This record gives sequence, structure tokens and C-alpha cells, in this order.
Amino acid sequence: MATITALLDAIYTKYDGDTNLKAELTGGLWHVEAEQETVMPYGTYAILPSAPEYDFGDTTPVEIISVQFNIYVDKNQSDASLKSAYDDLVTLFDECSLTVTGHSFMRMHRVNNFFDKDDESNWRAVIEYEVMLERSS
Repeated sequence: MATITALLDAIYTKYDGDTNLKAELTGGLWHVEAEQETVMPYGTYAILPSAPEYDFGDTTPVEIISVQFNIYVDKNQSDASLKSAYDDLVTLFDECSLTVTGHSFMRMHRVNNFFDKDDESNWRAVIEYEVMLERSS
């Protein structure tokens, strides 16, 4: 669990230090889900529910963890607002560098993304990444 906590902390720290994405997501970036009264646009991030993968190509195993971001924009706003927030998110996180306590960060690359509407017809962007980490000795 320490790996997951360290990765989640690193993701939020990266977001918190970026003025562009913070300006787009005026409702903030939340772990898993936003508080009920959060005003859109906002984002969420979470570890996808799957067993972590390991690559033993070298002597030290590399852990591969899937992370999903969601961006929500009110249905009464233009989808241009969603696209702008999406652009800022992928600019910040595509092939970025993270400081993950207790690990050597190797890579964060986007593996999937799509735009749709949620159950209440609000705009939504879904962006998925794979993060590769090596536990520090």
C-alpha cells in the first residue's frame, strides 16, 4: 500500500504545482470522487482496480500501475472547456517526471482516453496512464 500512497501523493503534488490545470479545474482535483457540492469543472484520479503488473527483466522488479483521471464539465457549458482542461492535463502528465517516495520513477505514459457524458449528461473526459516504478533499495 505504501507504493500506492506514494504515487497518489506524487500525482497530487504535480497537479498542485501547475497553474494551468488548476485554473481549468476550478472545482479542484479529487482522489476517487469529489465532494457532493463541488462545482464543475473538476477532476478525479484513482488507481484502477487491478492487480499490479511486474516486469522482472532486470534484477530489480518494476511495478506497473494503472491510473485513471476523469474531468467533469457541466452539461450547460461548451465542450471546449472540457477539451481545454484535457489539453492541460495531458500536457502536465504525458511522459512527465514524478517524485515517488521510496521508488525510482521510470515512466508515465498515456494508454487510453475518450470523451463522453456521465449519467447526468455532463461532459466527461477519461484519461488512463500506466506508471512504471522501481522500488528503491
